[in-house]
Amino acid sequence: MSFGLGAHNRSTYLVWKEGKPPDWVLEVASPSTVGRDLDAKRRIYAEMGVPEYWQFDPQGGLFPLGAPRLQGLALSDGGYEPLSARLMNGERTIRSPVLGLDLRAEGGLIRFRDPVTGKDIRHHDEATADLAAAQARIAELEAALRRRDG
Repeated sequence: MSFGLGAHNRSTYLVWKEGKPPDWVLEVASPSTVGRDLDAKRRIYAEMGVPEYWQFDPQGGLFPLGAPRLQGLALSDGGYEPLSARLMNGERTIRSPVLGLDLRAEGGLIRFRDPVTGKDIRHHDEATADLAAAQARIAELEAALRRRDG
């Protein structure tokens, strides 16, 4: 994610075209990439100057034993230092200074929370379900109006 560049579709983020590195990067671990994510990519993003680098293991078991499934790292003196985690309502939560949001692992997903409002930001699936329910309710009300007027 990069702020201040305007929204446009891109299949690849090219730093030399964009004029700056991303402000926030999330790597989702998989068995084939986890070694690179934890080592080489971490160094590359630090060299590029990416302020925050996040790592997420959606299924668990790919990170070293005892490592949390969601890790937020902030650039400091040319390398990354872990962002502080805290328990919020019994769940391990990390604040992203770049995004201004709290993040936590929730099942195989990352849950974002607005610390100002204290409300979770809905996932795509939740928003899609809400839209489907609203559309069904509209169809129901339209049918009731047709019966009443018909």
